[in-house]
Amino acid sequence: NQLIHDPSPAAARQVRGALNRGGHEVPRQSGYLQLFFHALEQTGEQRPADVLLKARQDLPDAEEFLFIEAVYHSIAGDAEQQQALQAEILSWGTDPGSLIDGLIRSTFSGTGYYFLGLDDMARAEAAFRGALVFAPGDPELTSLLAHAVNTSGRTEEAARLLEALVSSGKADENAIIVAGNLRHAVGHYLQAVHLWERLDSLPLQTRMLMAQTWQLELQQPKRAIPHWLQAIADGAGVNAYGRIANAYEETGQPEEASRWHGRIVTDFPGSSIARQILGAPK
Repeated sequence: NQLIHDPSPAAARQVRGALNRGGHEVPRQSGYLQLFFHALEQTGEQRPADVLLKARQDLPDAEEFLFIEAVYHSIAGDAEQQQALQAEILSWGTDPGSLIDGLIRSTFSGTGYYFLGLDDMARAEAAFRGALVFAPGDPELTSLLAHAVNTSGRTEEAARLLEALVSSGKADENAIIVAGNLRHAVGHYLQAVHLWERLDSLPLQTRMLMAQTWQLELQQPKRAIPHWLQAIADGAGVNAYGRIANAYEETGQPEEASRWHGRIVTDFPGSSIARQILGAPK
């Protein structure tokens, strides 16, 4: 695990020293681990991937080498090789409750978190995809993968990942909100509001964005009014008051619009909107 999170020569030396002090019950496996550490230290003649491949060929029953190799290729950014190794691991048969599957899943997800922290989205994405092989449809891992994909500039793909999670019934409130935000970002406004409307409660900023989307982008001010009312009840400021007044005007309710203009003047007397209503200079 230490090498997975810090695949550097210094870390390899530290882990190899601990292995030497602790001994190892299987000398042939220990020998290959030593060669692997030497390769990571860049003091051996072989590449790390070559050592792992030879270990698997010589010790076909030592499953840990296949696992280590899959994670190594994830770190190295070799997605094609990583996926091939994952397919081989899956051929053993997966058991979400088993120790080996749990270990693989947690190591890949931990690696993904590590690379997220380094803003290395390509490797974070590869690691989260690796984890999802052993935990299909996991809500947290899917949300993390969507974050990495979106940060890499593939917003549409990220939205589809989260929408699939929503359709499965596994999405939490945050995943639904983010899915709506991503749809809004790519101009799919109706999809965005339909996602947000799945939730009874929304953060204030999301509620305001939904009201604005109905009123401005979708040109349906009547649908916006209840959302502006809820946003104001949740503590929205003068801009929400101005928007709802406009919405009432746009839906042919001038008396309600006038009432909200009066509230702006009373509750926000120093605002630019209040000055505009009163006809005073800015």
